[in-house]
Amino acid sequence: MLLEIPEIHESLEQCLLINKPQQVVCKFNFKNNWNNILSQNKALNVRMFKIAQEAISKAGVNMSKPEKPMTSSSPRDCLRFMIGETTGVEMDELNDDVHLFDLGIDSMLAMTLQNLIFNDRGVNVPLVTLLDPNSTLSTLIKILEESCVDKYESENEIKSTYL
Repeated sequence: MLLEIPEIHESLEQCLLINKPQQVVCKFNFKNNWNNILSQNKALNVRMFKIAQEAISKAGVNMSKPEKPMTSSSPRDCLRFMIGETTGVEMDELNDDVHLFDLGIDSMLAMTLQNLIFNDRGVNVPLVTLLDPNSTLSTLIKILEESCVDKYESENEIKSTYL
């Protein structure tokens, strides 16, 4: 079902009138959605394009992607950068013991992070891991480090097989 913007506004107003405010609360980070979700999910793009475009133009949001620092490519620094950009938390505040849940990572941000990590590192971190209230930054670091070790070992196996 596709709704036009006035229909969405009318539906939200109706939810308030019938005293169902929980149906009205929506949180969108349109910049992240635009760069990471709508660009890859055509069905969501069709449904959300007009809303995202209107919100972006009203807010005057700069849609360019931030430059990724080139100084370090360690899993820790990469994840700190991604999480900082996605959540708006300063990188200095992101220590290894910080719980992802405490950073406000909800299902939408978890999908965004999952997508960013996959695009940058080629590692598919399960959404359940990102949404687990006990997951910390060190949990994600460990997943990326293990993935790097696995790739290195498999490359060595291939080389040693053909030597």
